[in-house]
Amino acid sequence: MRIQRQTGTFWGLPKGHVAPGESLLQTAVREVQEETGLSPSEVTPLCYLGSISYEFKTHEQGRHILNRKVVHFFLLTVAAVRERLAPASRREGILRLEWFPLPEAIQKVSFADYARMLSLAQVALNGGGLGGKPA
Repeated sequence: MRIQRQTGTFWGLPKGHVAPGESLLQTAVREVQEETGLSPSEVTPLCYLGSISYEFKTHEQGRHILNRKVVHFFLLTVAAVRERLAPASRREGILRLEWFPLPEAIQKVSFADYARMLSLAQVALNGGGLGGKPA
């Protein structure tokens, strides 16, 4: 699955901020549910894939600000594919949601790091032995 947010023209994956008292895995499952409208019973976590970090600049009140982000990736399966966005997805700022077979999704995401994580998901699904814990 890939998503397009209202704030950009790129395609990415569900993600979000960790809520107080929440584990990284709980955050991943919650964000997928919020951004797709899937129910808790429709999302099953399989394994941790890894993390990426990146920096980007923003401008606020005439100042240049350097932002640093770390994104953790989990492989999750879903019981059903929804072609339409749920109302909750729109509240999350999602413009479009598309489902693809994993090999095709690897080619369609906008960022090389995301493609690398999707490739790791493919390895895990093929019995590649991934499944560590987040650092």
